Parts: sequence; C-alpha cells; structure tokens
Amino acid sequence: MAEEELLVTLCRGDSGSGGSFGFSLLGASASAGLPAAHVIYDIVENSPAARSGKDIEDIVD
Repeated sequence: MAEEELLVTLCRGDSGSGGSFGFSLLGASASAGLPAAHVIYDIVENSPAARSGKDIEDIVD
C-alpha cells in the first residue's frame, strides 16, 4: 500500500482561549473516510502557539 501524506494547516487568532482548536484531527480524518494515520504535530515559528511559550508536549495530549 502506498503511503499518503495529508498536510493540514491550523490557524487560530490570539483571541482564542485554551489550547484547543475545537475539533479532533483524528476524528475529522475518520469521518472523512481516511485511513488511520500517524499525526506529527509541530509548532510554527511566530504563531500564537509559539508565542505561548509552551512545549508541544504541553499542548498535545
């Protein structure tokens, strides 16, 4: 089976509260009929997540 890659860019303004985007990437992929996948998270430089000063392990559970 060929490996597929799905690139998802999440954007959230500074006015949001908490560390959640309000949806699940894994749930979204399942409802779209996509196969189970490994998800790699990264904090983009100068994004609200980067400016929060939290490590990725503190944001993703």
